[in-house]
Amino acid sequence: IVCVQILLLLCWWKQSSYSEVCEALQDFAASLQENTWWPILINNIKSAGKSNWEFKFYLVTLINVLTNSPWIDLEDRVFIRNYQIKHYHLNEIFDALETQCQDIELYDANSVDAVHAKKIQKQLRVYQLTKQQDDHEKIVTGLDLSDPDALFEILKKNAIQYGYAEYLCRLMHNLCLIPNHQRAVRQHVWQNCAKTVNVICNPLREQYLNDVENEQKVDGVGMDTTTTTTT
Repeated sequence: IVCVQILLLLCWWKQSSYSEVCEALQDFAASLQENTWWPILINNIKSAGKSNWEFKFYLVTLINVLTNSPWIDLEDRVFIRNYQIKHYHLNEIFDALETQCQDIELYDANSVDAVHAKKIQKQLRVYQLTKQQDDHEKIVTGLDLSDPDALFEILKKNAIQYGYAEYLCRLMHNLCLIPNHQRAVRQHVWQNCAKTVNVICNPLREQYLNDVENEQKVDGVGMDTTTTTTT
């Protein structure tokens, strides 16, 4: 536990110490004949079983810090989560860990383990939230807004992934009713559909632009640890 705590502090401290932690982890992985350190961290979560909740909390927090560091750019963060880590079934392990946390809160809510379980759940939410934010930003920044096929693929993927496929189908059904043979009606419906969606989504567009502007203002500033730890 102390070793993981030291790694956490070094990752938060400054960019050079974060890089040194990554190098040390890579050397340690090589000594165990592993290509990367991810299976070591992930397997330790599994090997801890249904005990040693404090150790599991610090491991999950370390994974959050390593994947959500201000010292690595968006492309690397997305690649790490969606390709490197996914290969080692982290999502399935986190799902199982979430279930274990819920069980211990249900049957032993007043124990010390339950306190750590709550902290773990918060870190799991942080991981999912930051992953979703980075995935969305990657899609938006890399999207060709002039390509309707690309736009629809993104809409379809997101609707299916988050359970809104039925709503998307209803929208598509209504749009298919637009009478192409009636020019005046066709123009009226398309224009008003565009205006309506634009008004609804305007706050989201403003938020996105504000987030980009804020990121540019604080470029180079270290991670806000209040969003990544619960200690």
